[in-house]
Amino acid sequence: METELGYYAWHMGLLVPVPIMKPNGNVIDETVEFEVQLTTHLNDVLNDLTHVFYEGRRIKEGVSDSKWKWQPNEAKFKGAYFGHTLHLLEGMIVELKNEMAKAKDK
Repeated sequence: METELGYYAWHMGLLVPVPIMKPNGNVIDETVEFEVQLTTHLNDVLNDLTHVFYEGRRIKEGVSDSKWKWQPNEAKFKGAYFGHTLHLLEGMIVELKNEMAKAKDK
């Protein structure tokens, strides 16, 4: 999953059957949905800082305000582009590791 606000993570949904006891003592089978998100530590730290932008956007769904993309003095601008920059750096790190592994095998 990637967003315009610079958030990148792998998301996986899990459906898990679980027995639920009702107040009357009856047990019924229900399915509980879990979402697992995999991300890097640096992306997790950045997400903690910028999650407020995602929440604000989610609440104001349907309202598209892209002025922030041209306002480098705004926190939303910095947070989003830090996220995109971090994604680029992490990709380059993976490439470097792969190149080093290939060179080591030669």
